[in-house]
Amino acid sequence: MPNSTVARNFDLLRWKYGTHKALQKRLQKHVSWQGLSDLALGRKTPANDLLRSVERELSLPAGWFERDNVSLAILPSDEYALMTRYRALGPKERRALLAVAEALSAA
Repeated sequence: MPNSTVARNFDLLRWKYGTHKALQKRLQKHVSWQGLSDLALGRKTPANDLLRSVERELSLPAGWFERDNVSLAILPSDEYALMTRYRALGPKERRALLAVAEALSAA
């Protein structure tokens, strides 16, 4: 598996779309077959504008490539349960919960 977070996320996308070919077809106007391989294997560092355009193309949140998405996919059961409950909350409740978490972290 690639070392950098960005490379691991490109590799994760290849799994999400089923094959390298399927992902490259989705991204053909952004990156070549070999370019996608180089990115997913960590052989090349992508420009920031490429990352943002791929995020838009795949409807990913801004900054998705800089997150450790692989670790999120293998959360322990208690953390997964917490995230599931968090996602069910409304925006006001989410903001309140984040404020509590930030206060606890600062204590």
